[in-house]
Amino acid sequence: MGNTFAIFKKEGIFCPNLLEGIMHTEFFEKDPFEPRESDDGEWRTTKNIMTELPEEIWFVSKDRRYDFDLRWQDGGFFVSLEFLNLLKKFGIDNFQYTNLYMVNKHKESISSKEYFLYGSMIS
Repeated sequence: MGNTFAIFKKEGIFCPNLLEGIMHTEFFEKDPFEPRESDDGEWRTTKNIMTELPEEIWFVSKDRRYDFDLRWQDGGFFVSLEFLNLLKKFGIDNFQYTNLYMVNKHKESISSKEYFLYGSMIS
């Protein structure tokens, strides 16, 4: 019999159900919470079709810290490096991903983990 795996919801002060912040394709020093036209693109609106992701994503939040491995956010999943490595280990390769920087308005990291925006490549 094969191995069975499950995903459990991690609860805690740094593991919110809902992430509050804004995604940008680059960091804006002047007003990091202001939406920008450059943040629009097919990668944000299309579902289940091949779409090129930006080279990097900046998630700017007022939260002090994050410590989770998997969360759904507009435009895809936020996954930790550890979770991404598990997907790769088990041959789940119908996805693409890009670097995701979790920062505050001062461009300071709010997590000790490395994150990626993970999106489906199913067509």
